[in-house]
Amino acid sequence: MAKNFSTTTALRYAYLHGFASSPLSTKAVQLQQWFQNELNISLDLPDLNIPSFRKQCLSNTVDHIEKNIIRKIY
Repeated sequence: MAKNFSTTTALRYAYLHGFASSPLSTKAVQLQQWFQNELNISLDLPDLNIPSFRKQCLSNTVDHIEKNIIRKIY
């Protein structure tokens, strides 16, 4: 069953880095700085190499996003 979210819910933004990348990549850090300096908005940079790059799989990544980004909002 779908949840009904209030229209006053705050938005959060996250940069989801690519495969074999990290939240500390030049692109991620520069984008985070731009969000802060130009928009005055925080940009989350979650580490998606869960539990490690060698053991990374899509289901772990999706679970991590759901638990650490989506559920933190609601």
